[in-house]
Amino acid sequence: MFLLDMINRKTFICGISSCASLAGIGSLNSILGAEKADDVNLNNPSASFKFGDDDAVTFFMIADWHLRMKDKPPSTVIVDKLEKKIKALNASFVVLSGDNVNTRENTVEKFPILMTPLVEALKRTNTSLAITFGNHDSEHAPDDPAYFSRQAQYDWFKKQLGDLFIDYDIPELTGVGTGVINIYAKDIKKPSFKVYLADSGSYVRFREDGSPIPSSGWDNPHSDQIAWYMSDSDDKVPHLWIQHIIVPDIITNGVFEKTEEQGKGIVKGRIDKSNPGKLFNVKPVASKLLAGQVRESPCPPQWSVYENKEHTVNGVTLYEAWRKSGSMKGAFFGHDHSNSFDTIDNNGMRLGATAIFNWGQVRVFKIKADGAYTTYMSKL
Repeated sequence: MFLLDMINRKTFICGISSCASLAGIGSLNSILGAEKADDVNLNNPSASFKFGDDDAVTFFMIADWHLRMKDKPPSTVIVDKLEKKIKALNASFVVLSGDNVNTRENTVEKFPILMTPLVEALKRTNTSLAITFGNHDSEHAPDDPAYFSRQAQYDWFKKQLGDLFIDYDIPELTGVGTGVINIYAKDIKKPSFKVYLADSGSYVRFREDGSPIPSSGWDNPHSDQIAWYMSDSDDKVPHLWIQHIIVPDIITNGVFEKTEEQGKGIVKGRIDKSNPGKLFNVKPVASKLLAGQVRESPCPPQWSVYENKEHTVNGVTLYEAWRKSGSMKGAFFGHDHSNSFDTIDNNGMRLGATAIFNWGQVRVFKIKADGAYTTYMSKL
């Protein structure tokens, strides 16, 4: 596999025992309605906030904007609506979770034009931003100076937003945009809640020039990212996980079942791990759906990719790492544009999908200092 500058995959230079120290890289950020965390002796100050007087923090997840130049007037309209929603719900930060700009629009010339309305809205509302990436965010060759790489996008937002940018990325880990946001209760020096974000990559094979081959299938977080998470989550702090590409466990752990039916509500999935190459007709199990809908087939990586050495730690997959943590409260994904489901599988794991922002909706999270949270899709 070729290592891509545009995906910014770095050499894994830490072991499980040493990765925890990497989370110290980053900056402190202020949020609307909450105090800065600069008076706390932080173990992981990559991005740190304090709960407000109501012991709550609200943030939005925006998925699959795929912003295009021809959408510029509509984009201004949707950003205006987002600004109003931020004010209405007192949101502290926004997470862009991947496929943020349409592939052909991701140029040095167009990207700033498209994203400046969002930047200005965040400045007006004093709202922080975190950004991670999807498969369409860097499909062009890394040596093409006309296009923004993942790192260039990350750096552009950092420059434009200053202290409002949540600089949580751990540069030593694969990709751009893997790290953790720590949220602290007042006068407590251990975080009360964490929000992990991860770069789930793009595709699994690449051409000689470093550009990805879309037909090769989806990627997912790599071994170094999982190893770092296993170390960092060892403190048993309640946490959420956000990434772009969904994990294949969504199909096999009771959320879906095989069916002979066809038509509306029936999708495709590799539900039989003993026959991982075959797609079956599947439908969601009603008792597993907390909210939302399944309108298209989930698109996770192949099991052969997800379970290989590049994507596991001593055979432990990302999903299994979440289970081992004992404190993971939910993982939420974009990627599958029309899915908005929120589920609990047979292992008690909460997995959810966030529908595209173009439809004028965001996923809202409200976190409490006691470790509880609520989430729902909200129209702007």
